[in-house]
Amino acid sequence: MEKQPDVSLRRSVYAILAVVSLAAILGRILAVDSIDRRALQESRLRQIPAELERYRQRLAAKGLPSAEIEKAVSDLHRKLYQQAILCRPFLSANDRSRWATVRALVEPDMRVPGAPYAIDRVIQDPLWDTIDMVKHDGHLYSSKPPFLATLMAVPYWILYNLTGWSLGERPYLVGRILLVVANLLPLALYFWLLARMVENFGPGTKSQLFAYTAGCFATFLTTFAVTFNNHLPAAIATAAALYLALEIYLRRRYTYKHYDLCGFAAGFAAACEMPALALLAAVAGLLLLPPAREEKEKPASAGPETAPLPTSAKPPTQPEKPFSPDLAHRIRLVALGFLPPVLVLAGIYFGTNWVAHRSLRPPYLHRSQTNPADNWYIFTYERQGRVIQSYWSNPIGIDRGEPNPWVYAFHVLLGHHGIFSLTPIWLLTPVGIILWLRRPPHPGMRWIVLMITAVSIACVGFYLLRPEMDRNYGGMTSGFRWVFWLSPLWLFAILPAVESLGKSRWGWALCLLLLALSVMSAHYPTWNPWVHPWLYEWMYQLGWIEH
Repeated sequence: MEKQPDVSLRRSVYAILAVVSLAAILGRILAVDSIDRRALQESRLRQIPAELERYRQRLAAKGLPSAEIEKAVSDLHRKLYQQAILCRPFLSANDRSRWATVRALVEPDMRVPGAPYAIDRVIQDPLWDTIDMVKHDGHLYSSKPPFLATLMAVPYWILYNLTGWSLGERPYLVGRILLVVANLLPLALYFWLLARMVENFGPGTKSQLFAYTAGCFATFLTTFAVTFNNHLPAAIATAAALYLALEIYLRRRYTYKHYDLCGFAAGFAAACEMPALALLAAVAGLLLLPPAREEKEKPASAGPETAPLPTSAKPPTQPEKPFSPDLAHRIRLVALGFLPPVLVLAGIYFGTNWVAHRSLRPPYLHRSQTNPADNWYIFTYERQGRVIQSYWSNPIGIDRGEPNPWVYAFHVLLGHHGIFSLTPIWLLTPVGIILWLRRPPHPGMRWIVLMITAVSIACVGFYLLRPEMDRNYGGMTSGFRWVFWLSPLWLFAILPAVESLGKSRWGWALCLLLLALSVMSAHYPTWNPWVHPWLYEWMYQLGWIEH
């Protein structure tokens, strides 16, 4: 049993690290901007007064009345200002696609009659263009499932109706408020869940503090906290599902409340990331297993000087036996506790998809190569008077897909978008899994790490086996973003590896080196997570790859 001061000190360190990480993320949210365009925008704005003065002099030379001159100058000023503005807080076509749907749902001027999720009107606004869209029934839509956009529309609707502020007129103010609500506050919950897990199941102080620090600074979850995306909420839901599964299976919290919350968390993760269906199935299967038997402690032998109990004394109270539900009870808990919130979330997911597209399949699954009517990615559309061909009719650069599946597998694992090369602390995950399989601290821990292993293999394997057009590393992004949601599972699994390596000076130095490299990768995209990783840029500069 550890001393209470050690536990209190660790909890204080957890709180400090969480506050520092959240404050750093808040600072980045408040500064979110298309910083790469800022200098050009400022240069254009500085040229406007001189351009207006020259225009005024030309009109005056023509002998026009002053009122007419001022009106013409005012019209030109409005036009030049719109052309000069290049910056926006929505950092890629990916998140603008989602934000456009949110605007269409809430702002009356952006709604398309009979098509509540259509973004035809939104993309006509300056700086609201996106390539991540599809077209069917004569309307344009985000290519993202409408589930998260619908949820984000709720706080936006409240803010819009209380203040009148809109994303169109006040993109920075409104966008940042909504990012705090949707990203920062849930991240605080994530850090709390992570602290509980490492404190309850970490084998020692070194591994506990290492894993928690890595969770705060060394993964791409904090990198993507400045943008509207599905990876962050999926990771937070995954952390909640893992925490609740540990509470139920290892600590025997066999209550409907725990099963309800666990089902909601696992179902929400699956709604955000399709491969998280593997997590949903694995957690449900875990909760059907019989409770792992605790190892019995050997009673301490009484020494020769042990005094006999007085005859009037009561025998010592026996510890209450943990509740162990039989199979029928476990099935009821899963059927009546775990599954109902999953079904509710499934109803919302497919319901919003049906309202938006009259289809149960999300937009990205409508890419038939044989039926043009079921390929929503090949189309033309009109924007600001120009007819434009869909970007996906002829994608460029990394979006074309990697022709060689072996090259793709290498770069996904160890190359320029590598899971292990960009976040090398994940090299400790398989080591930790092996250690806990060999010597689990709890009889049930084997099933936990087997679940983590199975879900990880299913997810990574799913993406490695995609066809060529999908082998694009997630597009313009600072990491292989499709596995970010696995971060809490992998952080939990590194605990025994860090504790084991931390016993030697060189082992601990190796852990710190891996941590430093991971933090560097996560913080390389200072302003915008939708950029190529540092390894990609480094390989390009050496001439090893082409953009």
